[in-house]
Amino acid sequence: MKGNAQILGVLNQRLAEELTAISMYMVHAEMCANWRFEKLHEAFQKLAIDEMKHAETLIEHISFPRGHAHRIEAQRHEDWRQRCRHDPCR
Repeated sequence: MKGNAQILGVLNQRLAEELTAISMYMVHAEMCANWRFEKLHEAFQKLAIDEMKHAETLIEHISFPRGHAHRIEAQRHEDWRQRCRHDPCR
């Protein structure tokens, strides 16, 4: 079954927002921990976890219409030069 492209686009936008929120809350949580504001640290951590749950729900909704999650095949390279050339983070 194939999902509606417009709906999947909106869901992907919402997912990007959730992932951004997770990252922001985690940064704020760590800053508060550094400053020894333990209650704020815990509050931001809880917010990040809540956003993770929201993101998980969105991922389920995005994956469901397609019938499967996209699989990325692991690439095997014989030496470090090949690994460096094919590194996706490069």
